[in-house]
Amino acid sequence: MATTRARIEELAKELAALSPEDRTRFLVEVSRRGPRSAHESQRTAVWQRLHDLEGIVTLGGDAVEDCAHLYDG
Repeated sequence: MATTRARIEELAKELAALSPEDRTRFLVEVSRRGPRSAHESQRTAVWQRLHDLEGIVTLGGDAVEDCAHLYDG
């Protein structure tokens, strides 16, 4: 059995060999299937952590201004 790294490299070569249309179709199909395991599923956040982040970013506002606020303090 091939190592995980070798298998990933093999799959990457196969993906690169596809036409752009087939590659796009393949990637869209894979993304639609969702995660395959609990490890790949979305992570959850503790409510207190979310509460502590309140006010750092305002959604629906000016994204450039929000980013400047995050980076410049």
